[in-house]
Amino acid sequence: MKKIRTNVFETNSSSCHSLVVAETPNFNYTIIPDKDGLITLDGDSYGGGDGKEYTDALTKANYVATSVVMGRGYHDESETEFDPDLATKEQLEDFYIARAHDSENARRLVNIIKKHTKAKCVHLIPKKYNVYIDHDSAGLGIDFMRDHTDEEVKNLLFNSESVLTLDYNG
Repeated sequence: MKKIRTNVFETNSSSCHSLVVAETPNFNYTIIPDKDGLITLDGDSYGGGDGKEYTDALTKANYVATSVVMGRGYHDESETEFDPDLATKEQLEDFYIARAHDSENARRLVNIIKKHTKAKCVHLIPKKYNVYIDHDSAGLGIDFMRDHTDEEVKNLLFNSESVLTLDYNG
């Protein structure tokens, strides 16, 4: 079930991840390209959580990147023809790179990050095999990217008052 309130986007499920976008501008551009102008978003595993709130740009960007590249979770077998748990590192990287290039949401995310960090390139490549978002919240980043403007995505990522919360519903 989805419940949308003013300035809040959240899910209600066994995992209860929420994105809260602040209205007050308080931008902190803390995602810094390396010496070659590269930013790598390597995702992470986002299960239910313990109610922890994240306000840093890198964690929020990795969460959204994990969502848009992974789709609604790799547990959906229609998404891929191979098992990510059995794939080689090279196969997995090729898979994620192809998914990122095929995703309008991933391209938008990359362009927003490049614009506001002056990065030359942003890679969406996982650092480990089990990058995922809990199945009940896996679409949150995709839905957020689809339903919000570039300015709102920038506000989520780089506004230190915007919050990603990972929790369980129960």
